[in-house]
Amino acid sequence: MAEKTIVLLDDDELLRELLHAELEAAGYIVVAAANSADLPQLLEDHNAALLISDLVMPDHEGMEGIFAVRQQFNIPIIAISSYEQYLRVVESIVTLTLKKPFTPQQLVQQVRRLLDS
Repeated sequence: MAEKTIVLLDDDELLRELLHAELEAAGYIVVAAANSADLPQLLEDHNAALLISDLVMPDHEGMEGIFAVRQQFNIPIIAISSYEQYLRVVESIVTLTLKKPFTPQQLVQQVRRLLDS
């Protein structure tokens, strides 16, 4: 498998670190951030193959970032949130939604399905 880069956005530091570790263990390069500020530049700088983004973050909303990304990039996007109403708002423009809580293994399985097919 060629190494593919994933940009992971989540303001929850513990969850971000856990998902980062699981995705790296699965063979991916992971660039993690706590908010979506400068997200298009981050995706471009790292030639990202996938975006995983929380939707509700205090400093910069993930939904804003997802809308910006969708206008500029043609990459898969996984939206994650514990708020089902926010997932419904973006489900037509993202590739996949995952409602928290989910296991890191469930996320890795979906990432493999999207990137390794």
